[in-house]
Amino acid sequence: MTIDLSLVLASYNSGKFLGKSLKEIEEVMDKSNLTYEIIYVDDSSKDDSQETIKNICKKDPEKLRYVFHEKNKGRGAAIKTGIKAAKGEVIGYIDPDLETPAYYIPILTKEVKKGYDIVTGLRIYTLDPIWMHRTIASVGYRYLVRIMIKMKFKDSESGCKFFNREKILKILPYTPSDGWFWDTEIMMEPYFKGYKIKEMPTLFLRRIDEKGSTLKLFKDSKDYFLQLLKYRKRLKKRGLL
Repeated sequence: MTIDLSLVLASYNSGKFLGKSLKEIEEVMDKSNLTYEIIYVDDSSKDDSQETIKNICKKDPEKLRYVFHEKNKGRGAAIKTGIKAAKGEVIGYIDPDLETPAYYIPILTKEVKKGYDIVTGLRIYTLDPIWMHRTIASVGYRYLVRIMIKMKFKDSESGCKFFNREKILKILPYTPSDGWFWDTEIMMEPYFKGYKIKEMPTLFLRRIDEKGSTLKLFKDSKDYFLQLLKYRKRLKKRGLL
């Protein structure tokens, strides 16, 4: 049977979200006319995520599959693992806490099936003082990327991206980052190869129970900047800047 969509849910210590997220995804997908599979990739979680995933997948092992990393490798590595395991015509990934709501999944999938190579969710933030520091950092990074590596897109770091399977498999060798910076690589490399890419506005709802640490935000911002400098250097060597 042809599978329209392989949806990758790459997680780390996200066990508390997975059952609720699966229910929301299934409700949306079962109302669409799309066939689908869900691939869980756990990046060596320290909580009960792996046990939760195993129990979830027992429900329908043909539609629900999982891959576990023995060691923590990073977000990019986890998503790449899911892409390589996927069988669908379209491969998508979305953050498992569904800060981008599940109802966008069939919409973005159908856009790829219409002929786009990549369709991403352009995050539209709701204004909330609790999250203002993260929103400012995210928007600031967008502008920095556009200046330093001439990024043509508005939101390279969106955690909601959908790909033509054949096309994205050809790009993976050009995306060596295993961390969060992979999101930038997976937008820029297809752009340089002339892929047809579309950003679609999607509502982004921050989770109240995932406030995170401001100190971690500063550390992540520094790491992103250093990765950006290295990537800019690589692009210059390749004559792309």
